[in-house]
Amino acid sequence: MAASNESSPWQTARWHSGLVPVANGTRQLSLMVSGQPRSEPAAAHPRTPLVIIAAGLGGVAAEHVMVAQLISPFARVLRWDRAGYGASTPLNPDKDSYAMEHAVRDLFSALGTINLPPPYVLVGQSWGGLAIREILRQRSANEILGMVFVDANPHLQRADLRELEEMIGTCCGADGYERVVGLHQNSIFSPSQIADLEHDSDMAEKSGVIPGEASTAEESQATVDSAFGLKTVEDADGRTIDLSFSKQPLGNGRISVIHGDVPRDLGCALQHGRAHGFGNEELHGKLERYIEYCKRVVFKFQAAQTQLTKGEVRVRRATGTGRTHNLQSTRPDIVAEEVRWVLAGSEGGGDKEDRLGHA
Repeated sequence: MAASNESSPWQTARWHSGLVPVANGTRQLSLMVSGQPRSEPAAAHPRTPLVIIAAGLGGVAAEHVMVAQLISPFARVLRWDRAGYGASTPLNPDKDSYAMEHAVRDLFSALGTINLPPPYVLVGQSWGGLAIREILRQRSANEILGMVFVDANPHLQRADLRELEEMIGTCCGADGYERVVGLHQNSIFSPSQIADLEHDSDMAEKSGVIPGEASTAEESQATVDSAFGLKTVEDADGRTIDLSFSKQPLGNGRISVIHGDVPRDLGCALQHGRAHGFGNEELHGKLERYIEYCKRVVFKFQAAQTQLTKGEVRVRRATGTGRTHNLQSTRPDIVAEEVRWVLAGSEGGGDKEDRLGHA
């Protein structure tokens, strides 16, 4: 049953967190809210939006704390850990599904329990981009006022995510992916915060949620891609060379797409492996081919996400320390600025407007 107290800390506290029961009370989700209390709906003004941030595969809500802090002065923001991440209860692999549609149902079961109704602005980083598209698939377009895709997951084409992760790990060796791509050096987190995030990621690996979500990757993405009318163009070798969405489920809501740079990060790993003798030529060649695939498809897929709306859109390409897949750790201000832009257009539609910005 939904809570009825509009003055509960979930609605009004400057910062609040807790475990919320889902799945008939058999599991709990860890949720965090912060920022401005939401205004109540009136005749002339709707309720102010709640910004929901979805983390990526292997990522936890704590990665986005700086983004939330920058959004909090002008909006209310919620982060959550999917089952198996952070303090959220792990799934039972014999009974529960790791598919994204079930993760989203868990989230909205929790939101109903603590009475955090729409409208929402959705923010998804990496695999979180799939999460917010799944929310859009499940919920009414009237509930969602806009979306921000933060280097959102690329179109999958016969890609084994676990194999890719193993190749990257081999090439980076003991130095680790985060150091090789410069994430630790450029992160605005303190060393102790970075250590905590690494611990949370290790615990998620041990809980089975990372391999579980990776194993359902193609199924989860195919569900939303089909729902939104994804069309792909392939060459004679069956490689994707172009793609587009034919449906516009967001209505007139604004969409912002932020490009980090997955190919650049993977290239750093490959260069490190070759320079230090980690991996063999077969592995290096396979990773190099995947990087070329990313260069050919990733940015096209990310830009195609702007086709999900009839409203205003803009594409922003991060530069400098933001030129990384995990730019929420290096340039959270970029994400907050795009959320502010989406919120600024939440009371009206307008003609679609393509813009390219640089950070």
